[in-house]
Amino acid sequence: IGLSLFETVSGYINNLQIIANYTSTSVLTENALFAGLAIANGAEGNITDVTIRGMTSDVAVYNGTERQTVATYAGLVGFNNGRILRGSVAGDIVVSDENTSGVQNIFVGGIAYTSLGNIESATLRGHISLDLQNSGGGQHQVAGIAITSMGMLTIEDNFTSQSASVTVGGVAGNSHIVYLAGIAVYARGSVRYPSTLPELISATEITYLHS
Repeated sequence: IGLSLFETVSGYINNLQIIANYTSTSVLTENALFAGLAIANGAEGNITDVTIRGMTSDVAVYNGTERQTVATYAGLVGFNNGRILRGSVAGDIVVSDENTSGVQNIFVGGIAYTSLGNIESATLRGHISLDLQNSGGGQHQVAGIAITSMGMLTIEDNFTSQSASVTVGGVAGNSHIVYLAGIAVYARGSVRYPSTLPELISATEITYLHS
């Protein structure tokens, strides 16, 4: 399933500020995607000056069995095949999933989950956190801009270093693999950034707490 303001952007969206809240429910599915603006930005889509001011979710994604589930969260779009210009994460993105059974895989991208198009002049000025209660283990990835970037990605001069954190509760000893990245977990396209970025990234607070 997918939850967002729009399913697909195929034209222009300009000058928009978003606060997205997904709360107080359980979703029975094996795959779920939550995005602040759209599930996908199509090849002809142009998103300009759109800011995510905050995003919270305490939805529990489960499938009613011990099989694994996948839950994906993106500040603006799940999949970007077009252009995002001056997309910004200006508020906190807080994901708390209280599913306690089975293997769970969760991905959180500040602007996008996967980008095959261009993300230009991106800024990040918020904290991204993921809080889990899962006891079955899984793989979890958190990135300031995108989990995967295969196109062009440029970082604006006012990109600021903020903290990313993952807290895993449940039963100690189960296998949880965690990837945390200031920009992208996996980038195969071009990445352009200001000369000050290495110092900013090196100062980023990244924590993983297993209680």
